[in-house]
Amino acid sequence: MPLMVQKSWAQMENFETEIEELFTKAEQQRQQGKWQNSIETWNQLLVIAQQADAKKLQAIALLAIGVDYKELRQYQEALKHYDEASSLFRQVNYPLGESGAFNNMGEVHRNIGQYQEALKYYDLALAIFREIDDRSLEATALNNIGLTLHTIGKIQEALNYYNQVLVIRQEINDPDGEAGVLNNIGGVYESIGQYEEALKYFSQASAIYREIKHYYEEGLSLNNIGEIYRKIGQYEEALKYFSQALAIRRKIKDSDGEAKSLNSIGVIAQYMGLTEEALKYYHQALPIIRKVNNRVMEASILNNIGAAYEILHQYQEALTYHQQALVIRQEFNDFNGEVKTFNNLGIVYFQIGQYQEALSYFNKAFAIVKKYPNRSVEATIFSNIALVHRNTNRSTEAITNWEKSVSLTLQTRRNLLRENRQSFIQDNQLHAIALTDLLIEQNRAERAYEWINLVTTFELANYTSLIKAKVTNPQAQLAVDKWEKKTRELAALYERLQNSLSESLSQQIRSLEAEVNQLAENTIDQFPEIAELLETTPEDINKLRANLPSDTVVIQPVLLTDNNIDNVPNSIAVFILSKDQPLTVTQVSINPKEFDDLISQYRNKLQNRRARGYKSVGGELYDLLIRPVEEQIKTLSPNRIAIIPTGKLRYIPFETLYDQQTKQYLIEKYPVHYLTRLSVNSLESEKQAISNQQGILALGNPVPVEPYSLPGAEAEVESISQILPGSEKYVGKKATLDTFKFQGLQFPFLHLATHGCFQPEGCCFKSEGCSPNDMDMEANTILFANQNSFHIRDAALLGMKNVELITLSACQTALKADSDGREIAGLAYLFERAGAKAVMASLWGADDETTKEIMVQFYQNLDQGMSKVDALREAKLKHTKRHPFYWSPFILVGNGN
Repeated sequence: MPLMVQKSWAQMENFETEIEELFTKAEQQRQQGKWQNSIETWNQLLVIAQQADAKKLQAIALLAIGVDYKELRQYQEALKHYDEASSLFRQVNYPLGESGAFNNMGEVHRNIGQYQEALKYYDLALAIFREIDDRSLEATALNNIGLTLHTIGKIQEALNYYNQVLVIRQEINDPDGEAGVLNNIGGVYESIGQYEEALKYFSQASAIYREIKHYYEEGLSLNNIGEIYRKIGQYEEALKYFSQALAIRRKIKDSDGEAKSLNSIGVIAQYMGLTEEALKYYHQALPIIRKVNNRVMEASILNNIGAAYEILHQYQEALTYHQQALVIRQEFNDFNGEVKTFNNLGIVYFQIGQYQEALSYFNKAFAIVKKYPNRSVEATIFSNIALVHRNTNRSTEAITNWEKSVSLTLQTRRNLLRENRQSFIQDNQLHAIALTDLLIEQNRAERAYEWINLVTTFELANYTSLIKAKVTNPQAQLAVDKWEKKTRELAALYERLQNSLSESLSQQIRSLEAEVNQLAENTIDQFPEIAELLETTPEDINKLRANLPSDTVVIQPVLLTDNNIDNVPNSIAVFILSKDQPLTVTQVSINPKEFDDLISQYRNKLQNRRARGYKSVGGELYDLLIRPVEEQIKTLSPNRIAIIPTGKLRYIPFETLYDQQTKQYLIEKYPVHYLTRLSVNSLESEKQAISNQQGILALGNPVPVEPYSLPGAEAEVESISQILPGSEKYVGKKATLDTFKFQGLQFPFLHLATHGCFQPEGCCFKSEGCSPNDMDMEANTILFANQNSFHIRDAALLGMKNVELITLSACQTALKADSDGREIAGLAYLFERAGAKAVMASLWGADDETTKEIMVQFYQNLDQGMSKVDALREAKLKHTKRHPFYWSPFILVGNGN
């Protein structure tokens, strides 16, 4: 906010009634929004002041004129008048006026994207406010600096300034100012995806506004809270807060706010699939927003109405409303809005089969995005253009555009704040699905697999970023940290561009994008071992196959299911790779909902030792995932099968899939192990001889008290430590984190019979349950003695290049129905990147006695010279007459040698 002219400043000059009348007239004109008339009135006052050589009054008039020009967005005129005012205030030694001019100059520079200039003037104002000991104005300047720093992505610095403001507002007992800065802090946390923190601060602000009866601001805060709940998908909560905001806005007759709340409720209803209900709210909002003449918001509501009619397949209605929105957005040079509306119009024309018209609108949207960069939107436009080409039998053009779309999607995800990446993945995976399906249709299976493998690898790299995983090389870590910092700055600029397009901001984004991408390329060149964390280009299939063992067949089933893609059938694509034969792919048509239910049903049956019917359900999955490629597998005559599962399939032990024709589990036909993805290093170490070093470092039951006690783990550790020469065991209080970190590197086999928590919300062991803020274990941690935990993000710091296998025999992985399996894959990926050849983990809590028997037999088989995958298979085969609950939860991920 600019510091406005105060009448008392002029009264100090003791001028006549005429001055008073001009002041009053100008203020009335301002209240009516007649800024040009107000300028004329202030100029009359300026002439009188000049004639009387009243420099302070001249400065006041100039400051006021600057404020009015700022409201008219004539920023250069505003700066010119502020500068003249500051000079005159300095001449008459009036620091309050001079600092006010500096503050206002800072605001103008911030509005036009000249952020360093803005900071310079805010600092000048701050120095004077401190000199004259005006704590309230000091807080104002600090707040403005915080706002500018937030805008340019200096997140921590912005928070530091806002926290200074908070202290001052509390010290001077300014609840309104306190609530304002709490909202600002909440906004910072919202912008970096830390939604719980954002909710905390927005809620505090709302409570203060309610207490001091500032209802307008309370409505804004409630709306902020609703937006957070919308972003995290808690639509019922969002609806509650939007409804509270609506009630307040109606009570205080805030028509503009009322329309916005109605629109927000409509959006939530649409997200919840209640499209007809959403339309009712949009149609309530539209006449209200028109009455208050908020044309920009009117365009948003019109756009939402058009989108709702599109969902209902009422395409002519959709076109009508989108066209109305377009007129307004072009009138106000709302380029962001134009892009959305052009894209929406293109989609509608696509739906009604007018492909050239659709292409025309997509190209119009693309032209704006090239000028004002938005990589996510650009990826969507490329995908939409590809859809048009596919439907007009121009497959080559469709593939080219979808490849651009997927590449941009990965690049955008790489440049997103880590907190926002997962929702972005879910919203944009359809581009890769459409590309894969078309490449397969065009008999380009190898190219399809290259993209699928890249996306799979990128999901794992994304997981490591989400949990802030470290890398081994300290210099590489510094490079990654630098890249993350620049990424955060870029994300803040992207957000800024969504709210206010400008050439200077676009140029700043292009420059920073180039810097971020170049930094990624340099980091990849300098530290190839972390290339997967940053790479967005597919690896050549021949390089991927080169290191496959000749006796291994790799199977990767990929779900190509998304109901939002026209003319892309729902299917599973089962890729088969081997060292010497061409890659093949087989597509199997499925009903996504039925298949999803089948996976959940099977998982539930496997976890319940009393469940029946698991063979029939496992047989259905066998018929979908294995039987269509069974003859190809037999032809290749593998000694083992390596499976790369994706999504929910990561929680299914494939060895339990049941062939109802031969009455055999898959494990009875082949040894089975798993890979996280295929890379040039995935199975390279299979060529190398296993280390001569032997022995197991076994740690068990480190916290032998409830609810953490694992008495069966002690017996397990006692038994396995006697199998391989040179083994050592540590149980109870001796099973410390230091033992694991410092002695573990001396052993090829690390066996941790302790709790590992890999559920994203944390783990609870109490019979009465836990609250979300009082879990027994944090996510992604392993428990040791004295309740010390090891976070797997630090795995790379252990240096595990000599570790053949790390076994976690009592871990908990995600059990939710909507889980995509990234926890178990991410766990294995992190230890693999740390140097471990393989990881063995359990998919659910297994029976103590059976676990002990399988583990003992496994290590005995290793001692007899078997490979890891063969040793585990033989140990499991002794139990296959029992329910799979007992023998199937342990899976081997990584090198099976």
